[in-house]
Amino acid sequence: MPQLFPPLRSLVDRHREPARFILLGSASPELLKNSAESLAGRIAYHELSPFSLPEIWSGPNILRQHWFRGGFPDAFLAPDDARAKNWLTQFSTTFVERDLAKILVKEVNADNMLRFARMLGHLQGQMLNISNLGNSMNLSSQTISRYLNLLEGSFLTRRLEPFFVNVGKRLTKTPKFYYRDSGFYHAIARLRDREDLYTSPAIGASWEGYVIEQIYRVAGKQCEYFFYRTANGAEVDLLLLSSRNEKICIEIKYANAPVISRGFFNCIENIKPTHAFIITPETERYSRSDGVTIIGIFEFLTQVLPDLLR
Repeated sequence: MPQLFPPLRSLVDRHREPARFILLGSASPELLKNSAESLAGRIAYHELSPFSLPEIWSGPNILRQHWFRGGFPDAFLAPDDARAKNWLTQFSTTFVERDLAKILVKEVNADNMLRFARMLGHLQGQMLNISNLGNSMNLSSQTISRYLNLLEGSFLTRRLEPFFVNVGKRLTKTPKFYYRDSGFYHAIARLRDREDLYTSPAIGASWEGYVIEQIYRVAGKQCEYFFYRTANGAEVDLLLLSSRNEKICIEIKYANAPVISRGFFNCIENIKPTHAFIITPETERYSRSDGVTIIGIFEFLTQVLPDLLR
């Protein structure tokens, strides 16, 4: 109901009181665009994301359910994985084909929009090359950028920007791409069940995207988020810059007994972080002699990260 915005603007201007009006709405890009134009300087946004891991934690067994199904309530609370997967498949198809394609009806049909979304499923955790995507879809780079902005504005995807220690160094300038909700990503990637996930070459990318999103949901706007990668391929999966200007380097490993590459330590030498962590599914916390802490995701989200942000 975009007609609400002009009278709301008038009412807000007559009596300025924080949170006098609370509007509950969907992630419609049109809604966000209209509200931003009509209520500029009078509105603040609070994102209600799908369930985060700390919200639903009831023990170690819940982790893998949450990772596979994601946090959308109808999927997470489904009686079994099969029905969760069915809901996610229907949701991903109808949302992309109906809602997103409707906005772009002049430029792309519904089938092409779904094909684009599935193509992005192969890029989870990878560098985002817009030119290559445009060539694959036979579309201009400008059009591909608009599709990506639409997906990001719908809270479905995220781009992680690179961090530069020294602008004179040859570091990658291309962002990495992630589907935000792991269940949505698994549906787009056509991973039918947990066995499919555990045997897929994409398991590392899936786990990486899942951990990054859970960190976002806990830390929110208290941090800036980057990855770090040199021209030689040495990489840190996630670099947090806290409001206190502390640097927190995070490497994400699916194995509970992770092997740490020399490239990670090369990055540590360049960045000189305040803290360095390796996050795994379930490892009990311990610190190595080189200062790197190995820790399970739940303990990091609930005990370590909040302390770092205080």
